[in-house]
Amino acid sequence: MKKEDLFKQWEELKTKEEDIDCIILYIHMPTGEEEVIVNPNVVDKMQYIGKTYNDDLIHANCKDIYITDVIFSVNDDSCMDFEEALALMKEGHKVKLPSWGGYWSWDQEKETVIMHTKDGEDLDIRETQRVGYTLENILSDEWQIANEENCPQLGGEATFSFGFAIKYLRRGFKVARKGWNGKKQYIQLATGISYKTADGDIVNCEHDAIGNMAIAFCGTSGVQMGWLASQADMLADDWMFVEEENNDSSKY
Repeated sequence: MKKEDLFKQWEELKTKEEDIDCIILYIHMPTGEEEVIVNPNVVDKMQYIGKTYNDDLIHANCKDIYITDVIFSVNDDSCMDFEEALALMKEGHKVKLPSWGGYWSWDQEKETVIMHTKDGEDLDIRETQRVGYTLENILSDEWQIANEENCPQLGGEATFSFGFAIKYLRRGFKVARKGWNGKKQYIQLATGISYKTADGDIVNCEHDAIGNMAIAFCGTSGVQMGWLASQADMLADDWMFVEEENNDSSKY
């Protein structure tokens, strides 16, 4: 890939008014290893690439650092805002957010939204005990029609793409792939990262591109900081929440 091709791809996505979640860069390092960088600040990162890499996407200050592949993570076109979702509910459709096990529907007689939770409860939205969380849902632009494929309460599974997984990580949730073997395996966003030197000093890590953050993989053997997504992970649509009692998103 040439830098010209990369920027052409980016311009085409902007022309189509695609909602780009993040840019994923595969970078060959001087050690011979490949580093994967996931950055939601696409504009800043593209400007950095334009200034720092040559036409062959080789770093201006080191010929052994070069970009081997780039992926733009784009929102699912099937998603909509709540105004659209409400209109569909009034037409008789069921709607949900990607991670939900349940769904919302419209009650014509009561003229209100009924929240059908993953546990089989039917709640009038006017009686919600979690006003803040309910309002956050209403403000979301990730609504989709609930059906037998994407909604557990209707016989399907609540999974989402890697783009959504990145969003949920940034919101503090734990996510995992359905295909991962270990039940206790998941990733989450770690912040405030530091390390202890040999002489006992505490040093705070600060990366030019991602700041003081990293994705941590948690499994039965411990925690791996700086987890790198594979091509399969980034292209998969079987991401899901790790359910916890304090995970509001798993309520529905």
